[in-house]
Amino acid sequence: MIIYTLLAVALTIPNEAVLVTRLTNLTNSETMHGQFLDRSSDPNTVSVAATGLGNLALAVAADRGWCERDFAVRNITQGFEFTIAANSPKNRGWLPHFTDVSGQPKSYSEISTIDTALFYAGMLQAAEVLKLTELRQKIEAELKKIDTDFVMIDGYFSHGFYWDQKTGKPDMIKFTWSDTSEGVILYRLFNKPFSPKVSRVDYPLFVYCYPLLFFNEDNYFELLDQAIEYQTKTYGYAGVTATDGPTGYVVDDKQVISPLLLASISTRYPHVTETLDKLNVDPNIAAYHVPSQWKSDGELTIDLASAYILFVRLGKK
Repeated sequence: MIIYTLLAVALTIPNEAVLVTRLTNLTNSETMHGQFLDRSSDPNTVSVAATGLGNLALAVAADRGWCERDFAVRNITQGFEFTIAANSPKNRGWLPHFTDVSGQPKSYSEISTIDTALFYAGMLQAAEVLKLTELRQKIEAELKKIDTDFVMIDGYFSHGFYWDQKTGKPDMIKFTWSDTSEGVILYRLFNKPFSPKVSRVDYPLFVYCYPLLFFNEDNYFELLDQAIEYQTKTYGYAGVTATDGPTGYVVDDKQVISPLLLASISTRYPHVTETLDKLNVDPNIAAYHVPSQWKSDGELTIDLASAYILFVRLGKK
């Protein structure tokens, strides 16, 4: 049984070179100033979270010899400096979730606390991985300028805010990061105490994966393990997350899984290979609709980047 499990894991491990190539196709330091596209199908929409995680993935790839260091350093540096320079002072340091390639916020975009955190945490670790001391100091200096008090509600971070087009005033999102989710990244980044009001394991898997991009702690590994077990028992398979579906982007759609995500964590959680075997699905596919067997043919930066970082870091025991 052990031999079978080890073989199953070996067969599901993503091809690192191919994964890095897929990722680098979503950025260009010359024309995109080091930013990452949100998705391959939209050449004019950038996500700040994708830029943060994408550049961290580049740093990891360069450190492992899978992309040129000079390219990674240039992309990371430009991505950080351009994003910060393009941000409006009225946002108090917080970043819009989505912009165009010139840095202008999309009309539908919120000013997002968690996406700002993913940007900064990704950039900080990218600079650390490649030992870019001067850049790290610049990132830390900008981080200190962010007005955290502005977005706190009863001691917890709000999800962010919108700008009211009529009044020109900020409209705060009332939901807070107060549960066992990726929101913990905000509290770690800004060195604030955090005690979750609610502990749950029935959220989509990315909620439990994102902290593991930055923290190597047993309680977060356990949360992900419990979430995988919950999905397997409840749906008959694991991998429900946030990704593309047959009709567009979906979050927590019980019929859509990410084989790539499962493959990326299979070294640490070998039991996820049972889902891949059961559905007989290619582990390199980013999204898969279980009833129809639809497979995604586009790329989402945040899916690829998080899968690659997890693949590398969870593979190290």
